[in-house]
Amino acid sequence: MSDPKVKIKNLSDIKAITKRIAWQIFEEHYQDKKIFLVGIAPKGVKFAKMIQDFLRMISDLQTDLIELEIDKVNPAHSIQINPKQYDINSHPIILIDDVLNSGKTMIYAVGYFLQNSPSKIKTAVLVNRSHGEFPVKVDFKGLSLSTTSQEHIEVFFEGKTSGIYLK
Repeated sequence: MSDPKVKIKNLSDIKAITKRIAWQIFEEHYQDKKIFLVGIAPKGVKFAKMIQDFLRMISDLQTDLIELEIDKVNPAHSIQINPKQYDINSHPIILIDDVLNSGKTMIYAVGYFLQNSPSKIKTAVLVNRSHGEFPVKVDFKGLSLSTTSQEHIEVFFEGKTSGIYLK
């Protein structure tokens, strides 16, 4: 028997949250010519693309999307990006993921991009679980959930099961 899941938000809720986050990002970056949205694969990339789509609807802010692949169990092991060539020097970066658990993945991603002299680094997550084991401040968040370490949050962006679930 599978673990029961409780649906917390549906796809229309996720879209409303994403639109609000896009407006918050635009309000903070309206004077920038260009920003980089860095989605942490796989689901952070989907969330980043949704944010990018909303930003394109509401502004003429240039947004470039970078896909970051990182081992979430051992983030020091390897980090790969796509595209491999980019120039973030003096540009703002927004690191994006679907769920922030301990902050470990985000902190390693920040360290990776600090080598390239961005003007600033901000974070955006759909769900902040409030388990802050690492000093990561979430700048743009959809919702905060205080969960136990035994509970899990799953996010699905497509299909009949799209939504945010507590398991």
